[in-house]
Amino acid sequence: MRELEEAIAAVLEGSGNTTGVGTAWDAGGDPIADVNDAIDTFIGQCGIHPSHCVLSDKLLRKLQSNAAIVDRIKHHGNGPAQDARRVTANALSEIWRLNVLVADAPSNVKDSAGEGLAASLTQIWDPTKLGLFLQTPTGDPLGPGLGLTFHFVEDGSSMGPTMEQYREESIRSDVIRGRLDYDVVEINAACAHVLTGVST
Repeated sequence: MRELEEAIAAVLEGSGNTTGVGTAWDAGGDPIADVNDAIDTFIGQCGIHPSHCVLSDKLLRKLQSNAAIVDRIKHHGNGPAQDARRVTANALSEIWRLNVLVADAPSNVKDSAGEGLAASLTQIWDPTKLGLFLQTPTGDPLGPGLGLTFHFVEDGSSMGPTMEQYREESIRSDVIRGRLDYDVVEINAACAHVLTGVST
């Protein structure tokens, strides 16, 4: 499943549509203004409002102390401004009018070291970036949207990984393995935009 997450991240971040923010959000920048400007840019690219944004859990935690975000949520009647727990994906969704997806550990963490080597952990979704994209609303490859994930079912598998178990007498054990046949296809690169430099 991490390979699928990496493939989707590569399509979004590889769209070529990027804007660098003037000031990082954990250094006094204004994520509300920056994302709203990016939405305007997005609409200028493809003519449609983005449906989703994706950010890492690390970036979300940094937004919990951003003055502009905390102040906006405070004025929504959600409690004291200093309460970082109020800065959630749902709260950001209300501010930006987007479905906010938070890439959280462990699904957002990969180990690039080989088997038997010391772990080298990195985040799949870069915490210095925030991505906007349009999800194809109907799954129609001719409809507007960034891309689609195709899952091959000819081998009898269903959506999501298929788990298999068989006996291997040479090791006197049962072998359990997961199988997932898929492809991620970019449909329209104009339906993506990435803000860079949003955190230090």
